Amino acid sequence: MLIKGAGKFMAKIPNCDDLVTIGTLNNMRLAIQLDMQDIEGGDSSVALDTLLRKKTIDITAESAKFDLNLVRLATGSKLREGISGSAYSMVTETFVVPSASPYQAKLTQVALASPKPKSFEGAVGGADLSADVTVTGQDVVFDMALAGKTVVIVYAAALAGITPDPDGFVWVLEEKHTVKQNGSDFTVDLVYGASLNVDPQISVRTLQGNKLLKKTTSSTPTEDQYVVSDGILKFNSALKDVNIYVNYKRNEVV
Repeated sequence: MLIKGAGKFMAKIPNCDDLVTIGTLNNMRLAIQLDMQDIEGGDSSVALDTLLRKKTIDITAESAKFDLNLVRLATGSKLREGISGSAYSMVTETFVVPSASPYQAKLTQVALASPKPKSFEGAVGGADLSADVTVTGQDVVFDMALAGKTVVIVYAAALAGITPDPDGFVWVLEEKHTVKQNGSDFTVDLVYGASLNVDPQISVRTLQGNKLLKKTTSSTPTEDQYVVSDGILKFNSALKDVNIYVNYKRNEVV
């Protein structure tokens, strides 16, 4: 049996910390061999039963990559049209702050109060400027210290004609980050942190050593733990500058 476009071999253990992914695949070949023996008796030419003496399954994968959203089919997720894991979508807009007063701008859509809008300098993932940017509806007010700078705002906007449903998600697999110091904390901002599914099933492992980290609710994670808060992962200081891979579910219209 040859399965073309198999994508990624993934095993999901029923625990949010245990999601195992193995490589990116193009073709996957399944070679199944069965050694059967008929059990005969009586006057009939038809076997009374069949004995399975041996079975062997060999799996061969070819390296490549394709749209990993199809992994949902392999993990038993439901696919339905017109549903989302939330009643909003995340919108990203870029502004150049005026060099003189008024330091204001207009969003193309009305921003929801929850989840809170986030602002970055230059690009998503840049320096966090949320404390210096006020978003109310479509109105944006910048602190005068940002004059002339490029600011990226990520905010939630209501979805029209979409039904919120827990099945409205896609997997984000092997999102790579480096743990960086942010004040007294050591954190990572998830790319889709603002649109995490209600059950994100986050798993984190280190690039070197493939060590699986455990989720904790403690405010002081140990060397093998992490904390999740508003799409931000917090780590122990021992993991500073360590490269990690993160798997999680994000809301999406499917």
